[in-house]
Amino acid sequence: EKEKRRQLYSSDTSDDDDDGRSSRHHTTKSKKKTKSRTHRKRRSGTPMPQDESLSETYSESLMSNSLADRSTKREMKGNILQQLGISAKLLVCNLPLSSSAISFSIVLLGIVWLKWAEEMLPSCKEVNFHSSQCTYPEFPGCYFCDEYNKWYILATRFHTVCSYIAGVSVMLFFAKAMWCWRVFIDEMSSPTTSSPSGLIFMTMALSFVGKGDVGEIIVILASFLHLVLVVWFIYMSMAYGTMSDPSWFANTIGIGLCAVKIWFYHPLSGHILIAITFIMTVLFYPICLIRVALNEKMSAT
Repeated sequence: EKEKRRQLYSSDTSDDDDDGRSSRHHTTKSKKKTKSRTHRKRRSGTPMPQDESLSETYSESLMSNSLADRSTKREMKGNILQQLGISAKLLVCNLPLSSSAISFSIVLLGIVWLKWAEEMLPSCKEVNFHSSQCTYPEFPGCYFCDEYNKWYILATRFHTVCSYIAGVSVMLFFAKAMWCWRVFIDEMSSPTTSSPSGLIFMTMALSFVGKGDVGEIIVILASFLHLVLVVWFIYMSMAYGTMSDPSWFANTIGIGLCAVKIWFYHPLSGHILIAITFIMTVLFYPICLIRVALNEKMSAT
């Protein structure tokens, strides 16, 4: 019996050893296979699952960074454009009406030099204002000149540049009336603050006369608006009980410049405006002269 038990025990242990050996052999084989697979994958360049996750996160970070950069660039561009728009609006809204005198002086500078060149050049001959040869209808006379003369070309170009600079700068006041209409109405509601506004229409008439059909329309519009301004300014002065002074010139007697310019296109309308100018000159000029002579605040001496 003891021998039988020994035999059975030895057979069981041998079987267990065989099973352990086989299991160990299988595990070593599987480890070798996995190592060979990983080695092959590394050689072939196929990423591991961890490498795949790292590459995905890296690509996502690159995409997020690029999108963030694009959004910041768009915001910067939008902010720059908004800042430019706000600054331009603030500049136009704070533009005083008295600055229209600069535009008026610029256009007069071009006219003076052109007339001086026409009077001094021997190739220029005086013609009728309403003739087709009158290119620049400006006082004291209209001239027909040699267009190939270098001095005449220089004078005409200088006159054109001054006219367009003055005309474009005057258009800023129309932008002010559209963007900041409350400020514009507030300035036009007092005889003191609205006194330089007539220079706007005078500059328009001087800048665009002789510029074709568009110039004719602008001159007619400037003359009509100046006539409306005359009526409104006299009404305000009567309501506030103010007397005439030299600052009234632009809004009242200054319509004579618009009358002269519209006379080149429509003589009858020009005659009517000239008659209105003459009446206001007779009424207002003596009062202004007396006030300047007797009032110590207005008198220069």
